[in-house]
Amino acid sequence: MKTDLAASNPGVPQWMGPWLTAFLCAAVCTGCSSLDPQTAHLPRFHESHRADLVVQFYSWDLFHVLRPEYRENGFLVPVSRTTFTPHLQRLRTGRTLAVVVVGVNYSPEEQTRLVREWEALLSENGFERCVCLRGNGAQKIDGLIILSDTHLTPHKPSTHMVSKGP
Repeated sequence: MKTDLAASNPGVPQWMGPWLTAFLCAAVCTGCSSLDPQTAHLPRFHESHRADLVVQFYSWDLFHVLRPEYRENGFLVPVSRTTFTPHLQRLRTGRTLAVVVVGVNYSPEEQTRLVREWEALLSENGFERCVCLRGNGAQKIDGLIILSDTHLTPHKPSTHMVSKGP
């Protein structure tokens, strides 16, 4: 008894069954796992377990501290540049590694400026290491592209940005 695709579908020519099956398998295996060729070679972050502080940056007027969890009445506490230090003192977190996730909606020049400002702000607050990552909208930070890591490239943040929309 034949169980291939062509045998189970009378409208499919006999010779096409193995080829169609191979093509579908290849498409399924590679369809979602393909990397953007512009970003495939860039370093990625894999140290979320070590991060004392994780910040999701939207603007200097609004960002959230994701680690340690910082909520009031179940909601993330809005933090700004001017309120960051008092909030940080209240959290009493370690000062080894801080991670800042920056969105993709900034130009390379804005991104470079933001990275430098975050590095300075976190250094002023006693952090030994600052890593800035390019966000992708997901909650997980492992696997995100590293824009800057003060242990690897002090004072030289990456300016590589890939536009993800209009």
